[in-house]
Amino acid sequence: METNFTKKNASVSYGERGRIGLLYPSSGWVMEPEMYAMAPEGVITVTTRLKLESVTADSVAKLADQVVQASDLLVDACADVIVLGCTSGSFILGSGYDRSIIERIHEAAPGKEASTTATAVVHALKALGVTKVAVGTPYIDEINERAERFLTAEGFEVVSFKGLGLADDAVINSLTRDEIRALIRDADCEEADAVCLLCTSIKGVDILEEMEAELGKPVITAIQATFWEALHLLGTIDVPGEVKGFGSLFQTGR
Repeated sequence: METNFTKKNASVSYGERGRIGLLYPSSGWVMEPEMYAMAPEGVITVTTRLKLESVTADSVAKLADQVVQASDLLVDACADVIVLGCTSGSFILGSGYDRSIIERIHEAAPGKEASTTATAVVHALKALGVTKVAVGTPYIDEINERAERFLTAEGFEVVSFKGLGLADDAVINSLTRDEIRALIRDADCEEADAVCLLCTSIKGVDILEEMEAELGKPVITAIQATFWEALHLLGTIDVPGEVKGFGSLFQTGR
């Protein structure tokens, strides 16, 4: 008998071409829908949560303590690639901290490809040839200062920085697209090669091409960069050929 499920999900996929394992803060709800929106046929996201009480330096620094156990759960779900989907949580202790988190993931998932959002952002900026970057975040000053230090240590010149001063992740997740458009515009400056939005609770992958056309330069978000990185790590996807409409980054190799 045909059911509503079979009618609506005749072409539903279950990761036949790849399963991306996502380690995501417990207070976030933006990243998974955006990853599914960008996903090529046959690629799914399997998620486990890391407890996050607030977007402060002390709180996000505790996320790494949960990475090994959470990655082990994603191994049970047969994840092909595991990524920490938290920007501040992967740069908060400086340059190289993201790589130490990747090593922790490998403890639980030896042989699997792994990355973090901070790592992905660095790779994305370098892939686009960016040297001077304008940065927008929802963060409070103590995290913004560390973000700027991280990017500088990774070889980028931060020529403009705009933070919204928010520490409540529910508020960050609830920012509207118009508020995000305003953040992108406020962060941008003529000198910047690209605008980068940090935080995997900021929505907006569906407005990236609109904003790139308006500003005449690449616009990168943390979620977009993380997903771009994960697809390349999967190695089963023709990324430029299969992901369109979500910014110029996807037309760039890793």
